[in-house]
Amino acid sequence: MRSTRFSRPFNWTKAALPVAVGALVLSTVATAPSAAASTLASTSGGTAAITSGGTSGVAQGRSFEGASNDPARSGLPRVRGPLPANAASHPFGGAAYERRPENLKKVGYVEEEYLVSGKANVYTWPEAGPARVRTPDAPYTTRILVRRPARASRFSGNVVTEMLNPSNLFDLNIGWAMAHRQLVANGDVWVGVTAKPVSVAALKKFDAQRYASLSFANPLPPDDPRNCASVPSDSSRATENGLAWDIYSQLGSLLRVRGRGNPLGYGERVRHVYGFGYSQTGGYLYNYINGIHPLDVRRNGGRPVYDGYIVAVAGGDFVGAVPMNQCEAAPPTGDPRKQFRNVGVPIIHIMSQSDYLTGIAARRPTATRPPTATATTRWPGQGTPPPTSCTSPPRPPTSPRPGSPYRR
Repeated sequence: MRSTRFSRPFNWTKAALPVAVGALVLSTVATAPSAAASTLASTSGGTAAITSGGTSGVAQGRSFEGASNDPARSGLPRVRGPLPANAASHPFGGAAYERRPENLKKVGYVEEEYLVSGKANVYTWPEAGPARVRTPDAPYTTRILVRRPARASRFSGNVVTEMLNPSNLFDLNIGWAMAHRQLVANGDVWVGVTAKPVSVAALKKFDAQRYASLSFANPLPPDDPRNCASVPSDSSRATENGLAWDIYSQLGSLLRVRGRGNPLGYGERVRHVYGFGYSQTGGYLYNYINGIHPLDVRRNGGRPVYDGYIVAVAGGDFVGAVPMNQCEAAPPTGDPRKQFRNVGVPIIHIMSQSDYLTGIAARRPTATRPPTATATTRWPGQGTPPPTSCTSPPRPPTSPRPGSPYRR
């Protein structure tokens, strides 16, 4: 087995291992940090607005003094919350409402939900290289679920940001399910973000009042020829899947903010922010890493938003990149956009037995020298998922509302 040394701490590495348990895994660790990326510990600029939650299930309250309420000026989204969590209204997918409820208080953690609003570009990505803006400044509102140490002294400095998987047409916190024991033991923060309109529809069915303001509205009217007549079966012409990329960038930047605008409340203690994606959202990270990450580095004076990524159960022809917007096709077989090259930050790529054959094209040859230093490791094991993949989804409904896929 060959190992590769990261150029700076990548303390969340062990958290990826539970993803691979019980499967024949091809794991590729690629490190190619740029000099600018190696110096990044946290960003110092920018402010954000954060509004405290009310009691009705809809965020209400005041903005913190000195925070910017204009995301166009600050470059960061507005934040409202934390939303109330009680028997009458609580987060969809909350830890206490999983198939096997988790007692976060027992392990010294708290869970909070916020609404995040800003403006996002819709991109086009016709060829390898950075994506290009197709439609600018589309307003959005999504939600984030935060699980963090209750005491700041326990915080490791690492934040793991996961696009919640929408493959079941509602949010799944697969990264947390696979790695929560390591995250908690290390004192890491986990942030899950709703990243697709179909999940927003499920949230509104679950609790129409709590999630009334969520929106991934298509910035193009129906009569605009760029608003394509045919969209994927899980999508709508009234919404736009392609808002996810800037939402993810803005969230990563928000979590680095020093001061009261950061919903984590840890200030300068945030040292590293890492991205995580699994299966469909692993494919999202192919787009993000190859098409959006270079734009972020350019905008931030050579500094990336994310210090590293874990891409799991995605690659090659198994969700190895997705449509950049809902009117474009995914990159075809053999397309260079389906390979990671010279990203500038570490990537851990994990493949399971289920996607090994169709995703084999994503495998990278072993190399020991930067900028393409790569290590490949195989773990033989029984091809079964870990138990947490069955116990961490939201608890099935007991008295569902009419038309609701899930009810608390």
